[in-house]
Amino acid sequence: MHTEADTQIIGIVITAICKREYSQAINIIGGYDLMDIITPLGSWIDVALVFDQDAFIDCLLRAGFDINLSSERFGNSVTAATRKGRLDLVQKFLFLGAGLDYFTAEGNPLLAAIQGRHEEIGLTLIDHGISFETGYSMEDGGVLDFYDFASAWGASKIANRITKEREKDG
Repeated sequence: MHTEADTQIIGIVITAICKREYSQAINIIGGYDLMDIITPLGSWIDVALVFDQDAFIDCLLRAGFDINLSSERFGNSVTAATRKGRLDLVQKFLFLGAGLDYFTAEGNPLLAAIQGRHEEIGLTLIDHGISFETGYSMEDGGVLDFYDFASAWGASKIANRITKEREKDG
């Protein structure tokens, strides 16, 4: 939960981001020790993506933003980039060491890739070792299977890759 003061400061930072006043935004975030906060829109990477502010992402990275900062609802930077269909940023975050360990379905970038129909991103995630064997409990008591999920959502490239990887692993 955010204090009223945090909420006001977050609003000021978002306004600065939208005005492309990135130095001011970074100074406020750093000055109030808010680099690791999860805003109502997600991490600062999520905020930058919501407002299509790629230059702010670079500012965050230079300022030491933790690309693995994660929340159950939003996941980490890889999930945020996946939701926006940004293969370039997914690759960048993976190159910078972003992790692929997810404990909730909401934060899993492979699920986001399937749901968003971002198959090239899904294939990239599989190539980088994301687990497609992870099971998430469903409300009906079943367990989510990534192959079935990809097939149901029409992500045939991802479903086929999962099949090939499973055959390879024997």
